[in-house]
Amino acid sequence: MLHSWFIVCSKCIILIVGCLILIVLKQKLLETPLIVADFIILFNLLLFFLLILISSFDFITLIIAIEGTSLVLYALGGFFVTNLLALEAIVKYFILSSLVGSFSIFGTALIFAIVGSLDFLELQVQASLGLQS
Repeated sequence: MLHSWFIVCSKCIILIVGCLILIVLKQKLLETPLIVADFIILFNLLLFFLLILISSFDFITLIIAIEGTSLVLYALGGFFVTNLLALEAIVKYFILSSLVGSFSIFGTALIFAIVGSLDFLELQVQASLGLQS
């Protein structure tokens, strides 16, 4: 029961912080009305993937949520940038993060090969059985 309470509180905090960010950025968004819809869509996608990240109970949803969050953050990172060096840094970060994503998928495949499950609760049971014997 504690886990579900923690998940609900974490989701509420993320949604409240998301609303506060939109309130703070309201003036900046009103200065450039052509990109308001794009920014709102990307920001809502970010909140969506963060909520999925908190709700994940297995490695598949965890990796999908992390990758989705990172892709949206790359787009939001380059949203108001006019400096070419900053855009170059975003592209480098994207390339390095795709490499890290492939290693995390490989690690998840190894966990599945050893344990036979990707569910966090099943992994906890398998780990506790392994420690008892």
